[in-house]
Amino acid sequence: GYTMTRVRPGDFVPFYQLTTAARRKDLGGPPITFDRLVLLGMRLCHVVRTLHRFGYAVCDLNDRNVLVSRRLTPLLMDTDSFQVPRRGRGHYACLVGDALYWPPELLDVNLARHAGSREASDRYALGILLFQLFMDGLRPYQSRGSAVAGLESLADKTRAGHYPWAAPKRGVLEPPAGAPD
Repeated sequence: GYTMTRVRPGDFVPFYQLTTAARRKDLGGPPITFDRLVLLGMRLCHVVRTLHRFGYAVCDLNDRNVLVSRRLTPLLMDTDSFQVPRRGRGHYACLVGDALYWPPELLDVNLARHAGSREASDRYALGILLFQLFMDGLRPYQSRGSAVAGLESLADKTRAGHYPWAAPKRGVLEPPAGAPD
């Protein structure tokens, strides 16, 4: 085992509180500028890349399992869900995660039987977190219009691959109302 550092309330905030201008404003203090958001994104990428270099995958990377310090240092939570390497025999399976951060190819997979590495799904989840950071909390496949009218959930839209920012068509497929350009 190992001893984890105690996280004191007030020293860190959940990542989701930094994804919209309104939530950032509610935190008080000086405004977080665009370049500071870029710094946070780079630091989060570095943490995930470092874990991957050692054969680990986060598996449950989402906006509630990342805490951020006042100095914009990311801290990963819920580490008991990591996919851990097995010496010479692949890795221990990871059975959990937030489907809102899974790539389309994992949405219909039984994770108890999934023998593959979850590093690719970490990179996908990281992409969503970065998207949220710079797109006012929205997710890549959040959309509206006739092309997605029959799709009830974000997972359904993700599975269908309807990405509204690539070539928006008014009334057919477009980002949510009020979304940044």
